[in-house]
Amino acid sequence: MVKVAVAGGTGNVATELLRPAIASGNHEITILTRSMPNTRIPGVSYKVVDYASLPSLTLALSGLHTCLSFLLTHLDTHSLAQKSLIKACIAARLTRFAPSEWSLRNNNGCPSYANKDAIASYLSEVDAAGELGGLQASILAGIHRRITQWTGQTVFL
Repeated sequence: MVKVAVAGGTGNVATELLRPAIASGNHEITILTRSMPNTRIPGVSYKVVDYASLPSLTLALSGLHTCLSFLLTHLDTHSLAQKSLIKACIAARLTRFAPSEWSLRNNNGCPSYANKDAIASYLSEVDAAGELGGLQASILAGIHRRITQWTGQTVFL
């Protein structure tokens, strides 16, 4: 069973994309959240985290395999939450990380893509410095194909 952390997992996109994985029973899903939601998805565990605290995030990610980020990048000033999440994934020795890339990033200077571009650059810098360890960072462009491979089911977005 693959143990998956989902940052920002209480939002609409994450909730919808996780349905097939939850239903399959092949994944142990842990939602990382800033506060406990009133309504919880059965069969999913929740951990309240502080994205500004590397120790909090690292502890929450310990023992997991993959982290999918659904953080709202336009609300993540200077990409601090997602950068902390990446550092914690490395510290916790996760195998896979997918940054919050649920729309296109294209380095065109568009303000709504600025944080996506910054995270792509940050991951390149961390990789070039040899600091990713065993972490594979995948940007989920072509998400339909990737989610289909991950869940074994067709997902239309």
